[in-house]
Amino acid sequence: PEKSKLMVINSKDNVPFIFENIVIRHTHEYIYLGTPISNLFLRKQVKAHIDLKRSHLMKFSAFVKKNKEAPFPVKELVFKSALSSAVLYGCESWLCNDLQYVSSVVLSAKKQLLSVRNQGCSDLVRAELGYPDLNITVKEIQIKFIKKLTSRDDFDGSPAQLALHLAAHVESQAGNYVSSLLNSEIAGLR
Repeated sequence: PEKSKLMVINSKDNVPFIFENIVIRHTHEYIYLGTPISNLFLRKQVKAHIDLKRSHLMKFSAFVKKNKEAPFPVKELVFKSALSSAVLYGCESWLCNDLQYVSSVVLSAKKQLLSVRNQGCSDLVRAELGYPDLNITVKEIQIKFIKKLTSRDDFDGSPAQLALHLAAHVESQAGNYVSSLLNSEIAGLR
């Protein structure tokens, strides 16, 4: 409880919450599992996450520059490590369709992986690597997370179930996004 923070969405209420003599104070931003959660639009929260993780991409860039003669599989392993362990870590919370900022940052790293100038043709880079589109990768991770969450024995009646139900009921951006994710999974549109 001492680590807990209170965040109010769409209100100016900043009164602390007191629980069993523990004061839970108001915050505008909270870092949860390395991902910033805030009142900002989801697209801006995603950008904040990428900006926090930019150092991992800079390490990848430095690795590529220092090891120009390294075989492609070695560079690719470092790239995938930087991408999955840092950049995409926590993407389960990116409940929005606007991943343009993430895509551009990752595309830049892909160009470094192939030793292509940043002005090089993006479509050729995508074709050469053959990786799935970043949006598809993120959605697959999110669907897997939601399936795992909803299949838990303690999901029924949980705060997570209540939050998902409420978000869908009021048709919030996140609620609509989760519904579309689940519908795309059922329809096999991944």
